[in-house]
Amino acid sequence: MTHRGTPMLTIVVATLAIACSDMRRESQHTIPPVTAESLPSMLSSSAVAPFCSDTGETAAMRCGEGAVMRHGDTLVIALSGIGAVKRVNDTADGERYVRYQYAGRMGGGSGTPAYHILDVGHYESAGVELVNAASGDSVFIGGAPILSPDGSRFATTSENAESCEATNQLDIWRITGDKPAREFELPPFDCTRAHSWWPSEITWRGQDTITFLRNSLPADSTRRAHGESDTTRAVLVHRATGWSLDSTVPASPRAH
Repeated sequence: MTHRGTPMLTIVVATLAIACSDMRRESQHTIPPVTAESLPSMLSSSAVAPFCSDTGETAAMRCGEGAVMRHGDTLVIALSGIGAVKRVNDTADGERYVRYQYAGRMGGGSGTPAYHILDVGHYESAGVELVNAASGDSVFIGGAPILSPDGSRFATTSENAESCEATNQLDIWRITGDKPAREFELPPFDCTRAHSWWPSEITWRGQDTITFLRNSLPADSTRRAHGESDTTRAVLVHRATGWSLDSTVPASPRAH
């Protein structure tokens, strides 16, 4: 691994040591000093894949290019600019419960910002936090991001047939500036137990077209008891006026 120069490395290491020194009192672990050896590829000039993720945190950290470390209940992310951000787990029972798991990194190509992906679990909910790899600014989204082929947008959703939480909707975000901007949301048409719907199988068909399945609970109680759902294939298209639901085509019933 080739570093760009000793002075720059000294600044980065010193900044990380300061950022780690003010660890929240909730943490029961002492973070050791950050050294050059613990950040083997922070200053690497190698290209980062547009999207790199894994369900296991240890494997996902390889996507972070050496900028991510875990010390006990604390996750530390070194920024490519100056400084670092940290997230501390609080696994005590109750509403304060929060757990952060590093899930990967996306973006960073064609002049777009790169983001670290964190899976976040709360007492009764879950979501994803995107952390800007340079500035540390962050935004919460409903589910794992699905990056468009050109890397300029991502879609996000969650699949939950048993509730009408807001995360049942399908969102489209545009990657711009320090934080992504949500430019379209498609919420359930009728948020009731009998008529709610949830999206699945989100697929980008180019940079301006998305196909997905819109699933709903059948009116027939027997089919519902067997875990079946009514499914419609839908298409979202981006035109000059914005995103619109272009068409829906009935699909075969499916089990969920």
